[in-house]
Amino acid sequence: MKFLRRLFTLVCLCSLLLWLIFGFLRLRNATTMDVWMVPLPANKTLLITSHPNNFLEMTLLKDWPFRQFSHWSGKGWRNVGPSRLWQIHRFIAWNPQFLGLHPLGEYGIWGYEGYYVVPRAAPNGPPAFINSYDRAEALGYPGAVPWGSPEWYYGYARELKLPFRILMRYTAIVPTLWLISFLLRLRRQRRRVLQQLCLNCGYDLRASSEQCPECGQPIPSRAETFQVVTSPPSPPQTPPSPASAPQSPAPPPPR
Repeated sequence: MKFLRRLFTLVCLCSLLLWLIFGFLRLRNATTMDVWMVPLPANKTLLITSHPNNFLEMTLLKDWPFRQFSHWSGKGWRNVGPSRLWQIHRFIAWNPQFLGLHPLGEYGIWGYEGYYVVPRAAPNGPPAFINSYDRAEALGYPGAVPWGSPEWYYGYARELKLPFRILMRYTAIVPTLWLISFLLRLRRQRRRVLQQLCLNCGYDLRASSEQCPECGQPIPSRAETFQVVTSPPSPPQTPPSPASAPQSPAPPPPR
């Protein structure tokens, strides 16, 4: 039971961390686009793009010639990182429906699969990472790109686009469940303390003083349970003696 509780707490922390990351990227991509390049095994590379249109773009590149961890950021979306232009591709969309509702929003998730081209910085050179879109326009884009040209790099990729609102919605589910369970557990412990029950198993402790007869849990004192620090009582007030009482003045004699 403790292992499952710790595992659930770990999942909650990871989900909360992802929610914070997605929220930060959604606020940041209002003015700035970020692209991360992550090298993977089997000669593959992952491009993670925080797009200004409020979606996260993940592109798995095959046989990418430049494989190292890199990061690009800038205004807009044209000249930030390598500009991938799809040439022969297949459009992929997934938007399930459940009871007339769309759990993944109005558009769901979508992406591409197929061949793409990237402008090279020089003939037969590495892909252009700086001003890549301007380089593509200088080579004739959006016109036809000749297959096998030394000015372009050709590759195969799969790309998936995920809206930030969907990512934030589903990463907030587990932390919300943890908060609800924490409040319910706190309420249950408070009720057990008031009814003099064991905090661990709920056994009646009115006839016990040191530990729970059912589970062996030590019984905390009431002050330790509520963590209340009481001030020492003030000494009792004793009435003054008749000798020490102030004498009232005698009435004046009659005339």
